[in-house]
Amino acid sequence: MLPLESPGHQAPALEAERLSADLIAQGQRVVTSADALARISAGNEGTGPDWAAETIRAIDGARGALTRLDRAEALRIARNIASEVVRRGGGAGGSEVLVEWCLLERQLALTASDARSAAEWLDRAVAYGPTVELDALRHPDEERDLLARRRPALQGEVAATLSIVTTPGAAEIWVDGVRRCESPCTVSLVPGHHLARATSPAHAPAIIEVELGPGASTSRQVGLSAAYSGASPRAISSMLADPSRRAEGASALEPMARFLDVDHVVALVPEGNGIRVILSPPPIGRPRFSPAVATTELTPTVVEQLRPMAPPDEKTSIFKKPLTWIVGAGVVAGIVAGVLVYGASSHPASSGSITVQ
Repeated sequence: MLPLESPGHQAPALEAERLSADLIAQGQRVVTSADALARISAGNEGTGPDWAAETIRAIDGARGALTRLDRAEALRIARNIASEVVRRGGGAGGSEVLVEWCLLERQLALTASDARSAAEWLDRAVAYGPTVELDALRHPDEERDLLARRRPALQGEVAATLSIVTTPGAAEIWVDGVRRCESPCTVSLVPGHHLARATSPAHAPAIIEVELGPGASTSRQVGLSAAYSGASPRAISSMLADPSRRAEGASALEPMARFLDVDHVVALVPEGNGIRVILSPPPIGRPRFSPAVATTELTPTVVEQLRPMAPPDEKTSIFKKPLTWIVGAGVVAGIVAGVLVYGASSHPASSGSITVQ
């Protein structure tokens, strides 16, 4: 189910959800509009608040292992966390998770008597989350005071800038877990280490990792590779709004159906005071476009459009028609009987007499 925009009208999301519920109640398997859009958009899937909360739980597990003096287990967990954080470009669940990760790494460095690494991880925590306040229930006073004292020193340095240009443009730019702008754009940052993530619907995200000194200015140009090879819903809406490209827009829904592994994509497009239904690919004997109908008629219209039309009667083989065999056998039997009767009447039997003495 896919609600699409049209000129002067927003996408009929509520109508699409109600229609999905009606079809599910009738036993249809439906991928709702929210699920469909999430699946064709590879942007921030799996990197939001849920991912951040799960990562913080893993960090707590590593801290617990250190409390039990099981440094090997803590290191194993920390390596997995570091791999996930960098692979996801800091994610899209806020800076808190990055600060917690840095403080875990600082604690591990302290247990190895590596004061230099511990100081570097503290600076990373400040750069990632210059405004993040630590939870007093999870962090000792010494750790919170140390972060509070270090923060003004780094914030007082000349800010660094990061400029990002993406292809395609208008990608969302997330830096250190926070949405900052749409590309092309420039972000001002506290000097230090940073993780950036560029995302766009139907494209795999691009990850950028940079180390910026005070006053440094750097730029990155990234190309986003397509995760879903078909046209985006916005592009399809634009094609459907152009009368000369309407058929092309409807056809562009077919790759989406294959990607979602469904029989049909039901697209709802506002038109005047009604909604036009587009089915791609259409069921047998049905057109792609239905007439625009009122919202109250939406469910019956779609149910009818989803029902394939019965194909015309095909010529059935004679061997599959028993009645034909019966009639044919009767005709043959009649012909044979007629021939026999005719033969008997046209050749009379010879007669004679025999005298026995």
